Parts: sequence; C-alpha cells; structure tokens
Amino acid sequence: MSRTGEHRGITYVIPNSDDGTWRWVVYPREIKGFGAINVFPRPVYATSDEAVEAAKRAIDAILDGKSN
Repeated sequence: MSRTGEHRGITYVIPNSDDGTWRWVVYPREIKGFGAINVFPRPVYATSDEAVEAAKRAIDAILDGKSN
C-alpha cells in the first residue's frame, strides 16, 4: 500500500515497491514554479519510515531554498 502524507503543507507519497525497497515522490504544486520533484538516480530506503524522513528533508530543502 502506498503511504501519503503532508509536511509543511506539501504532499509526499511513498509508493509501493515490488522489490522491498521504498522511495519518495514530492508534489510541491502549492509552490509556484515547482512541479513534481523527481530525483535520479532515485534513492532507495530499507523502510517506509526512512523514506518518509527523507521526503520531509527534501521538502525542507525546497522550502528553505525557496525562501532565500
């Protein structure tokens, strides 16, 4: 099952993975000028909780960088 959440008003998704690893996708549509953030190569995490924490760090970087 995919896991969806929100951090600082920005939506993230931790999608299902058939290989037992977890990845994140961030959708900062609420911030003008940003579409979906895709990172390649896409980091993988051993647990969905690790992927959630990484997604939150990415959101923080987007928002903190946008405010500078």
